[in-house]
Amino acid sequence: MKRFSRGRFSGLVLILVLVATLAIAGCSGSAGSQGAQGAAGLPGNPGLPGVQGLQGNPGNPGNPGNPGLQGLAGSDGSDGSALAAGVMLDQTVFVIGADKTFTMTGYGFQPGEVVIAKLLTSQDDLILVGATANAYGAFQVNPQDLDLTSFGAIEAGIFTLRVSGTDGSIASAPMMFVASAK
Repeated sequence: MKRFSRGRFSGLVLILVLVATLAIAGCSGSAGSQGAQGAAGLPGNPGLPGVQGLQGNPGNPGNPGNPGLQGLAGSDGSDGSALAAGVMLDQTVFVIGADKTFTMTGYGFQPGEVVIAKLLTSQDDLILVGATANAYGAFQVNPQDLDLTSFGAIEAGIFTLRVSGTDGSIASAPMMFVASAK
């Protein structure tokens, strides 16, 4: 075998370099047509979250909800009173110091209701009498049952007689007191 000499090796390398240079410079031509679309790549990593946006305007109110279920029926109430309570006097004008008796009749109270008759004055309410309504809701107080001792403190004028029952019944009547003619 023959050995390459250094000169020959250098010449060979120089020729190869020149051939490569001519191949590179001589191969440039016009651009070719675009190739076909390649396959999609793998998805990228998710981005960072964005900044909080501004508060929006309030929305319109929603539609009303469905009606609730029917409630349970309540218990029957007691019958109301058909009559309003009342009180009558056999006289309404009294002469101070002279008239000491009268009859008071009450009606429309509850059967067995306890009642108290008071004379409403500016000084104090004067309790005249107490009674109990009968089975028909009525009562009558006879003159001998009345406490007339408090009439001595009454001055001339018109006052209200109020009869109140323990079951809540209330009745009233006027009572006028006049000074005696001397």
